[in-house]
Amino acid sequence: MKTVKLKQLPRHSIDELQILSLCQSLYTVRMMVAGIEVQVLKGRDPYRALSIGQIYQDFCRCDIKKMTLIQDSAYDEMVGQPVCDHPNTLSIAAPIHVDMFDVRPQPGAH
Repeated sequence: MKTVKLKQLPRHSIDELQILSLCQSLYTVRMMVAGIEVQVLKGRDPYRALSIGQIYQDFCRCDIKKMTLIQDSAYDEMVGQPVCDHPNTLSIAAPIHVDMFDVRPQPGAH
């Protein structure tokens, strides 16, 4: 799988950015660029964020065509139901431009 460092992102046009909810308040991303899945690295490690707002801030300078939030749920297992043979996945379109949040990096912020 191809990789790209977080600081190199503004150079890329992203066909689709998928925000994957790993657990409560922990997210990662999967992105498609020219039909190829690309992993985002923060330093040498896979990209992780503690909020969707942080993802918006980190990707605000990118040209993103489509953004989706994806969450897999283990609800059946949690309530004692048998595990389904199909995934219990929620996938919703996420707004690319968010006017209600000012997530642009502030001058002097790292």
